[in-house]
Amino acid sequence: LVQPGQESRRALPDGVHVAKLNAKAGGTTWTGSLDMPRGCGTPDACPIRFALSADEIALARMSEWISARPKARPWYRVLDAGGKPGPSVLARLHASGRLTASRFVVHGVPAADVSASVKIDGGKLQILELNANLFGGKHRGRWQADFSVTPSVCNGSGTLAGLSLDRVADEMGDEWIAGTANGSYELKGLCTAEFWQSAEGTLQVDMKDGALPHVVIGEAGEALKITHLSGHARLREEKIEITPAMLDSTNAEFQLSGTASLKRELDLKLARIAPDTLPAGYEITGTLAEPRISALSNTEQARLKPLPPK
Repeated sequence: LVQPGQESRRALPDGVHVAKLNAKAGGTTWTGSLDMPRGCGTPDACPIRFALSADEIALARMSEWISARPKARPWYRVLDAGGKPGPSVLARLHASGRLTASRFVVHGVPAADVSASVKIDGGKLQILELNANLFGGKHRGRWQADFSVTPSVCNGSGTLAGLSLDRVADEMGDEWIAGTANGSYELKGLCTAEFWQSAEGTLQVDMKDGALPHVVIGEAGEALKITHLSGHARLREEKIEITPAMLDSTNAEFQLSGTASLKRELDLKLARIAPDTLPAGYEITGTLAEPRISALSNTEQARLKPLPPK
């Protein structure tokens, strides 16, 4: 909802420039400027260019706002989500420009100091060149949301560098992991609160100088320290399925496989690369907060070891 008297409009020969815009929509406050051709009466007739800043953007709240169905409004009320039922404003809007935000939340995952190129066309939202600070590291990627279908669908991809796993653990409220990581992801799911329940995709992780404080193995009873972990995983049906990954610890090399659910349930196996060393490995079940560790037998380890190529 545009705040009266806080924006200034200037008519140009071929368009209108709106400066000092101050608006509230999608659960956040927007400031910046808009440019559009002259003679536009409704949003679907106006290709809009913008440069906007926001205090916080949450993709879930944007979905709720875009799904609202307000009546048609003049160009200077294009951000107004009130009114009687009618075609959704953003379902008819054609706009593009640059967006910055102090905070951006994608289905519960917070990022800071966000900048992106944004395009809205016929209910489809594209967030390109999405750069942000994420858990002490850097994120580069892109997200798309299709609000022209019901239910709306979101998908995104990106790379991560210098991610602090300690900060990830803090966000989750349990110091279950430490270290730094690089990686990449591709995800797709519903643009609703059920995003993570519906999400599917792939993950790639490269972790160094880390630890799993709750995973205590060996006779010394020390937490598992990781010098290097590299591998791929697939997300589906609320579970992360780990393709056998290589895990180097301070005293052994392991092959890591199994699943970790989004409900923090574990079903993992650590099989030693050197099969003549006892124990042959470990099975990790239970939860992230309270894992249960038991030793694998040589027979179990042999079943886990992949066959050599022919």
